Amino acid sequence: MVGRRTAARRSRPHRAPAGPRTRTPTCRWSRVTATVLGGPALFLFGHLLFKPSVFRSLSWPRLIAILVLAALVALGAVVSPLALGGITAVVVIGVVVADLVMHPSQQAG
Repeated sequence: MVGRRTAARRSRPHRAPAGPRTRTPTCRWSRVTATVLGGPALFLFGHLLFKPSVFRSLSWPRLIAILVLAALVALGAVVSPLALGGITAVVVIGVVVADLVMHPSQQAG
C-alpha cells in the first residue's frame, strides 16, 4: 500500500495555452450579467405565467420586476457582479413586499 500512486502525484502542473487570447472582457461581463439577471428574470417570468393559469389574475409586480431587470442589463458593464447581484436581490425583495401589501390576508401566520 505504500507504493500506490495517486492521481494527484502523477498530475502535471497546468500550463496556459500558447497563442493569442480569443476572449475579450466584453464576453466575460455579458455572461456574468446574463447569469446574474437572467436567473431571477426567468423565475419571475415562470411565476408570471403560472399566476394567470391558476388564479386568473396577472401579477403586475412581477411584470414590472422583469422590466426593471431588463433595464439593469445596461449596468452590467459598469457595475461589479456583486453589486449587480445585490440590486437584483433588492428587486426580488420588492416583489415580495408588493405581494404582501397587495394581498395582506394571505400572509402566513
